[in-house]
Amino acid sequence: MVGPLVTGKKAAEFGYKRYGLPGAIVAGAGVAVGTAVGVKRLKSAATTNDDEQQ
Repeated sequence: MVGPLVTGKKAAEFGYKRYGLPGAIVAGAGVAVGTAVGVKRLKSAATTNDDEQQ
């Protein structure tokens, strides 16, 4: 599984090549946060509580 830091680093490298230092910061941080949120939502969606106790 690819973590948010790996995807953020790759996006930062791409942003730096394309737009310089500001692009690296924006792209790296945005992708890292987006990946972390996406992974969290996928995990919560995959975990269901079918057998509710009353």
